[in-house]
Amino acid sequence: MVMNRLKKIIYTNKVSKETFWTIISKLIFIVSGLFFIIFIPKAASIEIYGSFSLILAYISMLGLLFGTSFQVSIKKEITENKFNKIAQEMFYKSLKLKMLFSFFASIFLFLFLCFVNIAVLKENFWLFILLMVSINLWGSVVIYFEAAHRLVYNAIIYFIEYFFQISLILVFFFFGNLNLQTLLISFILGYSLSFLAGFIILHNKFTSSFQGFLQNKPDLAKIILQRAFFLSLTGISYIILSKVSVVMLSFLSGVKEVGLYSIAADTTQNAIIISAPIILGVMPLFIKNNSELLFKKTIKKIALINIGLFLFFLFLSNPIVKIIYGDGFENVGLLIKFLGLFPLLAVLQSFTQEILILKDKTKKIFIFGLFAALINIVLNFLLIPLFGIYGAAIATITSYFIWFSLEYIYLTKYIKV
Repeated sequence: MVMNRLKKIIYTNKVSKETFWTIISKLIFIVSGLFFIIFIPKAASIEIYGSFSLILAYISMLGLLFGTSFQVSIKKEITENKFNKIAQEMFYKSLKLKMLFSFFASIFLFLFLCFVNIAVLKENFWLFILLMVSINLWGSVVIYFEAAHRLVYNAIIYFIEYFFQISLILVFFFFGNLNLQTLLISFILGYSLSFLAGFIILHNKFTSSFQGFLQNKPDLAKIILQRAFFLSLTGISYIILSKVSVVMLSFLSGVKEVGLYSIAADTTQNAIIISAPIILGVMPLFIKNNSELLFKKTIKKIALINIGLFLFFLFLSNPIVKIIYGDGFENVGLLIKFLGLFPLLAVLQSFTQEILILKDKTKKIFIFGLFAALINIVLNFLLIPLFGIYGAAIATITSYFIWFSLEYIYLTKYIKV
């Protein structure tokens, strides 16, 4: 009994220590996200918010060409070695590979747009490229600090990013020049400056010199590319689940419907952040502790938090949307009810996926994600013409439920977590 209580105290203290700064950074994320969701549709227009959401959807779908999976492929070395030499070398190598991929992906995207008429990308091509690259580079330092569990630096990066983004958006608004282009510029500068801050911190924390960035190590590149292969394929499945609804709505309904759907989807996706600290806090313990008790406790905590969120959305989404947006946004309140289960399913899927990554089961993640993505495409194709934005919501919820269920069954039955 005494040993069990001692283990519980140690577990609680470790999780609390690991998650304090995550909570701070995620609170910054939530508050800033709410600002974008509320301010941009009202200050600019629902069409501009829809166009911006569509651009972000295309960035997610095309981002793998720019090497976004590299940052995930080195999480194992970072988690185990923190700021030691091998972690530094993996970071520098992944960053150089990203730059190389970004160059060729930009050429590919330009040629692709010459043959495919996607107006929102053609009209904002260079801003689209800059935003994609800046998000990709920003993701490198964020993933590093998360994996190394130096989460205070993530809080700093989030603060810098959102401070500049919100400040610039307000400046453009007060000067009467808030449009899609100035919105993109604000986000590009915010991501770029926060990446620069993160890179400077990393450079000061690394144990060896900046010369590591100039060294050529083909063996490390081979390791990263091999790991990134299945992670990229898995990323495609994740992107399909989270973004294909927006793209299909743009073709089947229109940019206004994309805007309405994006308000509801962004609101529920921001709610994921509330339980994210639990996952980040518990992950280091899974490296040394493979207990069934740890797995079940984490699942239980995630479920309790997100069931509470679901009830909040279910009963209060309509009046809150009415107060914030007024008339013409009634569909958003109802849509949030449909998407109320999304945070629960997405966080559970993310938790089981993180365990599979640590156990080097990326191929299994890809297989499960591919099946869920195919279900998502079929359901969107069938349900959007019948139910519009609500059909897209049903497709998303169903697909995430399938993906989490497959990973959960595999973990408990075959790996015996």
